[in-house]
Amino acid sequence: MHTTDSSSHHLITASEVRKAAFGKPPLGRRGYNEDDVDNFLDQVEETLRELHNRLSRYEHPNP
Repeated sequence: MHTTDSSSHHLITASEVRKAAFGKPPLGRRGYNEDDVDNFLDQVEETLRELHNRLSRYEHPNP
């Protein structure tokens, strides 16, 4: 799974969301690797927050 460190500001693309793949969980567990999913959701959250901020600045420009 592609991840970014907290110091970078990579905005996740729709293509990255579509292509997201998560690792297998530890032996004996079912589902996806929780750390991979959490990291991906962090990226999605950062992107949505940034896009919301940009939209707000566009809708309410400072004079």
